[in-house]
Amino acid sequence: MKNCEIEGTICNYSMIIHNFIVGLSLKFKRLFRLTTFIEKKEKDNNKLERSCQGTKVIINVQYGLGNRLRALASAQVLAQKTGREFVLVWIPDVHCQAEFHDLFTNDFPVINSLDKIDISRADQYNYMDTEAGSEKGKVIDHASGRDIYVKSAFVLNHKFSKDSEISMVLQQLDPVQEIKDIVGQYKVQDRIGLHIRRGGGKEASKDPWDNAANWSAKGKENLFYWRERSAPHVFMKEIDRLLAEDRSLQFFLAADSDDIYDQFQEKYPGKVSFLKRDLYDRSLEQQKYALADMLLLSQTKLILGSYWSSFSEIAQRIGGNTMKYSGKDF
Repeated sequence: MKNCEIEGTICNYSMIIHNFIVGLSLKFKRLFRLTTFIEKKEKDNNKLERSCQGTKVIINVQYGLGNRLRALASAQVLAQKTGREFVLVWIPDVHCQAEFHDLFTNDFPVINSLDKIDISRADQYNYMDTEAGSEKGKVIDHASGRDIYVKSAFVLNHKFSKDSEISMVLQQLDPVQEIKDIVGQYKVQDRIGLHIRRGGGKEASKDPWDNAANWSAKGKENLFYWRERSAPHVFMKEIDRLLAEDRSLQFFLAADSDDIYDQFQEKYPGKVSFLKRDLYDRSLEQQKYALADMLLLSQTKLILGSYWSSFSEIAQRIGGNTMKYSGKDF
């Protein structure tokens, strides 16, 4: 009987050792496969970067300041991830009359004329949907090994286009000292930011930069819809609700017309701070104030913004603060 028990015990130990060895072997096989997979991915990535060395991502940014910045940032992410040189085409026009270096100190290649660059051998993408042959949102082939040229006012559609990385690029933009000095005069960290965008609406498209011809039929429909939902009274209703809960709240306002500032001063005396100016155009001077407004909004504890506005979007991306949109969230 004892012999049987001893033999059975030995058999059990043998089985346990056998199972342990088999299990360990399987783990090593899985680890080997995982290591091989990781090494292959690293080799593929290195191969991709080597194939793209000496090539470029050339982004021709369009429209106003906010549109230009989001296109710039997503293109720079693409350049970083594929080992390409980043080249910015920033041409002042009716939408933005400032040069890039009038606003920022960042040291990367900036071109202010297409005559200064050869795009004939680049893979070309046009996201401007009012132009013939455009394909807004077309996926960019990042593995071609050739230069990539994109004309856009929008975030580019590529494999690496993550909100967090686009925002990180925007946060690394370095404004010129003049704009930093303007921003430094205000303390808005404890205030609620307000961005009211009315230009481009059905009744507010007289200026060339807000002309409805700048958008496709679908874009115009969306623009008119959301501009109506960013009317001052929509914001005032939300402000009244917030003040009913906390009378101590203070606000910082960025708007695109003088009468909006007047309305808010009249209704909320002593409650609303803002950068006062005499002009509301796209001149160099006003672009500096626009960037200062954007940076100040980014510093507030909450933004009540205008939907379908790249200005609100960029302010939130730079600051990482909470955003609520008129017509959606209030």
